[in-house]
Amino acid sequence: MKGFCNASSAEQRFYASTCHLIELSEQLNTMAQVVPQIVGYYPGLMGSFTLLGFADGTNVAYTESAGTGMLIEQPTRGAEYVVRYDLLRGYALSVGESRALITAVMESL
Repeated sequence: MKGFCNASSAEQRFYASTCHLIELSEQLNTMAQVVPQIVGYYPGLMGSFTLLGFADGTNVAYTESAGTGMLIEQPTRGAEYVVRYDLLRGYALSVGESRALITAVMESL
């Protein structure tokens, strides 16, 4: 695996990345879920975001586009990102199914 971490070919880098995803998904505090291509449009296509939930129930979102980051602290806007996250997970495979798909892709290389 060490050789793949410094891989020069795109295929080797892809293999190393998927291997890392599998390793992360085996940790108790991490869930890797894949949205299959067959789904077509889903809420995650609008761009990536990070959702931060706090003990007092407050949610803050962070999003980036075109090199600019934005922290969204308004409660109503933060709630919109919570809904978006929940919708996104509704389109995703389960953790086990996602791990199986990632493994199958790795084995096909």
